Amino acid sequence: MNRLLNLSTFQISLLLVLANVLVYGQVMGFEFVNFDDAFYVENVHVKNGLTWKGLVWAFSIKYNFSQFLNWISHMIDVELFGHHPAGHHAVSLLLHAVNTVIFFLFMNKLTGSRNKSALAAILFAIHPLRVETVAWVADRKDLLAMLFALLSLEAYRRYTLKPNLQHYAIAALLFLLALMSKPVMVVLPFVFLLIDFWPLNRMQGEPGSSVINGQTLRKLLIEKIPFFLMIGFFLFLIVKGFELRQIGDNTASVPLLVRLATIPVLYIKYLFHIIWPVQLSFFYPASSGMPPFWQWSGSLLILLGLTWAALSEWKRRPYLAVGWLWFAGSLLPLTGLFRAGDHTMADRYTYFPLIGIFIMGVWGLSHWEFVKKRGEQAVAVAGGLVLLVLMTIAFVQTSVWKNNFTLYRHALAVDDTNHVAHNNLGIAWMGQHQPEKAVPHLKKAVEHCPRCIESWLNLGESYKAMQQWQPAIDAFRGALEVNKDNVIAHEVLGTLYHVRGDGWLAIHHSLRAEAIYSQLFGPGYGKAVALRRNLEVYYPHYFLRPEDFDVQS
Repeated sequence: MNRLLNLSTFQISLLLVLANVLVYGQVMGFEFVNFDDAFYVENVHVKNGLTWKGLVWAFSIKYNFSQFLNWISHMIDVELFGHHPAGHHAVSLLLHAVNTVIFFLFMNKLTGSRNKSALAAILFAIHPLRVETVAWVADRKDLLAMLFALLSLEAYRRYTLKPNLQHYAIAALLFLLALMSKPVMVVLPFVFLLIDFWPLNRMQGEPGSSVINGQTLRKLLIEKIPFFLMIGFFLFLIVKGFELRQIGDNTASVPLLVRLATIPVLYIKYLFHIIWPVQLSFFYPASSGMPPFWQWSGSLLILLGLTWAALSEWKRRPYLAVGWLWFAGSLLPLTGLFRAGDHTMADRYTYFPLIGIFIMGVWGLSHWEFVKKRGEQAVAVAGGLVLLVLMTIAFVQTSVWKNNFTLYRHALAVDDTNHVAHNNLGIAWMGQHQPEKAVPHLKKAVEHCPRCIESWLNLGESYKAMQQWQPAIDAFRGALEVNKDNVIAHEVLGTLYHVRGDGWLAIHHSLRAEAIYSQLFGPGYGKAVALRRNLEVYYPHYFLRPEDFDVQS
């Protein structure tokens, strides 16, 4: 393996950047997509660029989403590039390229093996599971979190070589910045412990020993206490922020047993996508039902078998145990035990965990006796072919993110029951002023997700744009069946019944909308005032005032 690549560190770094440009350079010609891009780029606090008011909001736990630096990054993008997508995409590409080079340099310093580190870095750079993080502007948080996590790991490595307060403080500060980019980096101190075991060999009592010393391990745990305290404080802020915003997760609606049974199934799916990265999608709908017994039990057995195989080699091949625990441990918070959305799986979730698999694969392959004795050239050829295939797949998968239509059509080709793809494709057609093409997709969306209010509202708006009043009314009433206090549905129904000449129902829904707006934002809120004015046309004919009407019915 050491003879496979006779390039300098600088030359390897340039090749890694070039690989990123070849695979992902096309993103600079891509559009924004309506899958959260607008939420981050056109957010009322972001769209004006880097402002003092925006900075205050970015660090507010009440109004933020625990991604403080992520918001600032988008503000800087708007400040520099406005709302032109090319600049935003270029920054994401640059960050991934920088992360790739830093990962290579870190692994090279950590292990002393330049070529193995280079191979792991190129796999990290061009694996198709990386596409979503690079091509989706809204996933800037993963890129930033990885940047600061890798820098924190390097600072920690330097601390272990020369323990002093300065190196420790730098590692802690960079860890805090990683948390402020994406809270999922709470796993980082545990990765510190893994590299303490290998390749730093800090857990062993004596140099060259493979036996973990209990007293040394205790000292290493005590050493990490400030990091654990930072995790506790940050998690407290997240929970407090959710309470202040009155936002809950989707966990309560899914039984604990179902969530636990789903975890091993997701691990196996991720492993399958790592080995065979096809049929990838921007969104994998979550199931709230119990997986079949054969599926979750079989997945659990495979997972336990892989864990036993990796850990049983911890003395002879410690990189297997470290790589596996890096992957399995850092992915665990993202396996749906606590659900914050209607999905439990995403390609972007593997951005940090997948490093563990690359460590296992590269170092494991290099120590395989067949390779060391007589298979080096064959492995070099096979490895080159694998990299070429992965780059091709990643290039094609990247092209899927060109615009709304390419993204959602691809997702529906993977899974036609993907209600989010149907909904967002419907929105895209509405944006093209073609509601007749939006309706079939929005009908599919509510068919596959009857409790998705947004899809009911979009369907109603599509019918409304086509002046098909009764189907529009039915769609908005569908939204009210999911949430009887949906103010948008009440407001539009008031208008639709007015157009249809049904005064009593127009009054009923308009009054209900006015009452909800007044309750949420006060009686002086613009829409509440406008609704009251619109209702005045009925008073002489229906001989009533708003207070005479039962707005609670």
